[in-house]
Amino acid sequence: MSITTAEILRRIVFLDGYIVVLRSPTLAYKKHIAICRADGVAIDFLSYEILDYLVEANFVQEDHCENETKVFFKLTEYGREAAITPLEKNLKAKLISLGYPWPDNLEAKSIAWLKAEIRAIAP
Repeated sequence: MSITTAEILRRIVFLDGYIVVLRSPTLAYKKHIAICRADGVAIDFLSYEILDYLVEANFVQEDHCENETKVFFKLTEYGREAAITPLEKNLKAKLISLGYPWPDNLEAKSIAWLKAEIRAIAP
């Protein structure tokens, strides 16, 4: 099962994660591309095609780090914006569906705030 670009970006945002390319120690091994949480634990793997697309679309960029066995890719601001926008709309709609009384005041609220309000209101 493959995941969509939006799912990849959302996972990186909410896990405060990154994409890492693990360089192989010898030519006999394949390189692995993984989505990692902030603590470095891999949660999913990607293909070269997907990573290339994310770089070309300016969703991620290489993070210049001195490491011979790994290459890190972090979200760009554009990638972060692309990940948050659909989710933010979804959270606002859920909050309103739960009976949130002031929908006009949701414009400047953060995703963390929206999630906390949903947890407080939801039964």
